[in-house]
Amino acid sequence: MGQLGKWYRAVYILLITVTVLFMADTNVTAAELPETVFSPQPSPSGTVAEPSPETEPTAEPAETPDTVQTTAPPSAPPSASPSDMPSAMKPSSIPSVPDFTGLDAIIIPKKDNTGFNISVKKAGKDRLAVSWPKRKYADKYKVWRKIGSGAKWKLIKTTKGIKYSDKVKTGKYYKYKVTAIFGKKRVIGTTKAITACIPDKVSAMGYKRTATNKIDVLWKRGNCTKEFIVYKKGEGGGFKKAAVVKNAKYEDSGIVTGKKYIYKIVPVYYNEKVRIYGSNAYTGVLLRDEINTGIQKYSYTELCSDIKALKKLYGRYFHYNTIGRSADGRNIYDLVIGNQHAGQSVLVIAELHAREYMTSQLCMKQIEYYLQNYNEQLDGVLVSDVLNKVAIHYVPMANPDGASISQYGFSAVRNTTLRKKLLKMPGSQNPSQWKANARGVDLNRNYPYEYVARSGRRSSEGYTGPEKCSEPETKAITGLINKLKNSTTVRGQINYHATGSIVFGDYEGPLKETITDMYKLACSITGYASASGYSKSTGGDSTGNLREFVMYKKKLPSITLEIGKSACPLPLSEFNGIWQKNKSLVLLEAKLLAK
Repeated sequence: MGQLGKWYRAVYILLITVTVLFMADTNVTAAELPETVFSPQPSPSGTVAEPSPETEPTAEPAETPDTVQTTAPPSAPPSASPSDMPSAMKPSSIPSVPDFTGLDAIIIPKKDNTGFNISVKKAGKDRLAVSWPKRKYADKYKVWRKIGSGAKWKLIKTTKGIKYSDKVKTGKYYKYKVTAIFGKKRVIGTTKAITACIPDKVSAMGYKRTATNKIDVLWKRGNCTKEFIVYKKGEGGGFKKAAVVKNAKYEDSGIVTGKKYIYKIVPVYYNEKVRIYGSNAYTGVLLRDEINTGIQKYSYTELCSDIKALKKLYGRYFHYNTIGRSADGRNIYDLVIGNQHAGQSVLVIAELHAREYMTSQLCMKQIEYYLQNYNEQLDGVLVSDVLNKVAIHYVPMANPDGASISQYGFSAVRNTTLRKKLLKMPGSQNPSQWKANARGVDLNRNYPYEYVARSGRRSSEGYTGPEKCSEPETKAITGLINKLKNSTTVRGQINYHATGSIVFGDYEGPLKETITDMYKLACSITGYASASGYSKSTGGDSTGNLREFVMYKKKLPSITLEIGKSACPLPLSEFNGIWQKNKSLVLLEAKLLAK
């Protein structure tokens, strides 16, 4: 081969090699690069090679900014006859240009983000699964992550796959993006960033009773939570979706006292691209009333326990004071519901007579019922409207020693001296029928109105005492009345006794209109009959009577209701009927009396 032929060959190969290397490794932007580095060129003989199966034949491209043309060999010098050429220049001595026909086009892909999207979903309690579609021409993918705001992107994974599982912490925000790489480092696609978070599991779950059959399920919100899905499960059933809420509270008004319920709370994080659920949290609910109406003997011990329970549950609206102590050392309580600083008050007194202890149970149930429904309506009356204006004072067990004797016999008397004396009194053979206190005094004959000292003798009933207000229980009640009169306007007073299902509302004097209104309302609510025919022969003697003392001495409106139909102590079977007739009575009387 002649020197000139070798020179042509070397220059041509060099130019082709440089062009290919430049197009493969340069970082020229996508707009400056062609999709095809070179196409098959005509051979020196003037013929065009057949296209390869993968590449369509193309016309020689025009030189534009987006096209790079392969360099053709230099034109041959003007032809000369073989006889005029040196032997080294004769055509038979000039090497032919290497034939590159049939070589596939070399592809340098443009950067294009179209359809290259990222998705994230939860893959475990502490893992997020990041995935993306396969990108044409990509040799690998780089996964980038940013934790929290203000952080920098950090490369966390280089992979040939199209998914990645990332271990994370709940309650933290994570941002992800993925880049598709061609060759060693050429970026041919980048996803938009996506934010994801596994929300914290809720904590401090519990509930608050807001009405007799209504509760608020409560919990503490964790980080990264935008809403909560609430599921409810009753006895014998599965979980059913109850609600989706934004706040950390769910109000359920479909509760039945005594039935068990389970609530499941699922925290949710979402944005326009993801929806991720946190771990479930559970709480059980078994509503029960504090006041046990399923027992025959509602005792002093029950009373004390219930007072503490009500204070714990309804402390804002419930207060209690000890206004005295019985002869056997038991507390006499004044229980207050509503606004204790209100300028108006109503007083309710029950169980002056020992064997009438169901009246204590009734009053305690009324207190609980009004507190349970403080922000609800009962019989068309918003409870809070009444109790914000009027404080209702209850003395639910005015004779705690007597109740203990009637329920458990004289062994319930703790003072040995008292017990010995009681055992010698008339009526001691049948303690369940006891009406007096632990000193054998009938407390409803001991008040300072038409009082007759030492009427009768110490026994189970009827004895008026050595003098008016001789008993600690009587002193406690009169002291409370005086205190209320000095600090508030006492709008009225209600007494609960048993038995007879009648209402006492007789009175002559300046309070007649108010007392008559109270009496008519009580008869209307309970359906009880008038006690106008109740005579002295049946126990209607007014000597030392509390109601007469309140009306004629203290100048306060007063009525007395006798609950039940059977002989005392009333059987438990009567309580439900008594409750239905009396549950709203005190509230409605207070509304009537309030100014």
